[in-house]
Amino acid sequence: MSVTLSTIRTRAKQRADMEKSKFVTDAEWNAFINAAYKELYDLLVLKFEDYFITENYSNTIASGSDSFALPSNFYKVVGIDVLRSGTAGTTSASWEKLERFNFNERNRDSDEAVRNRLRFPIVRYRLLGSNVKIAPASRAEGTYRLWYVPKATELSADGDTLDEVNGYEEYVILDSAMKAATKEENYELVQTLSAQKQLQTERIEQAAANRDIGDADTITDVYAKDWFY
Repeated sequence: MSVTLSTIRTRAKQRADMEKSKFVTDAEWNAFINAAYKELYDLLVLKFEDYFITENYSNTIASGSDSFALPSNFYKVVGIDVLRSGTAGTTSASWEKLERFNFNERNRDSDEAVRNRLRFPIVRYRLLGSNVKIAPASRAEGTYRLWYVPKATELSADGDTLDEVNGYEEYVILDSAMKAATKEENYELVQTLSAQKQLQTERIEQAAANRDIGDADTITDVYAKDWFY
């Protein structure tokens, strides 16, 4: 389900007992709501349960280059894959997960003798500013798929929607009402709303984790590609 900006604003005004008041303009209410929504967004993102994950695989690095640009709405990377051509005896290409290189190991795979001893050709990535850099540059040419969390989308029109999760929009409503009450210097109400927000935060912190309770993630061997023959 989703809740419109107009609905959230109305419910926040009700919580602040400011339904008829013009002391806080609708533009200010919208700013309060967006700030609170980004806080809620971070609470969910930091549970690492893929609430907002999306993919983008129109990223191509041409010969002579070693990076591609991140999407304009990029927030956090979840994973990067490279498209590998089919090997002898196969008919189709396949995606291979890339590992991130530590910055102090940026030249680790530049020695050809070392690369030849490794089980797989080593290609790694690192976020540098607004780009994804692939190392070593000599192996960077190819097609890449980026799994990432986008930034929270600002709500501006009354019909814009917040994708609620089991009533979590209550966090946004309480926080927005608290900001409005603070502006009005109604500190008794601020205290009441703050306590309610704390309870809502605790609820989200506990309930938002373990989104897939039927099949947990397993331990991954992160060293497999570092083994020598």
